[in-house]
Amino acid sequence: MVLPVCKGKGDPVECGSYRGIKLLEHATKVAERIFEYRVRRWIETDGMRFGFVEGEGTTDAVFVTGRMRQNFRVKSK
Repeated sequence: MVLPVCKGKGDPVECGSYRGIKLLEHATKVAERIFEYRVRRWIETDGMRFGFVEGEGTTDAVFVTGRMRQNFRVKSK
């Protein structure tokens, strides 16, 4: 379903003053966020998880790996 919403510019009688918004897409996004929130409450992740975790990226994983390699070299000498 597409809902016409006035942009707030120009004459409200003109068709060009409206923008179509698909309600199904917005409802799907909201449902996905609610589902993700509920699933994350049930599932525990350990500190070694970097992919698809808020606040943790691949740069963090590369940094941790580099630090571990550096510590291993120091200990092995």
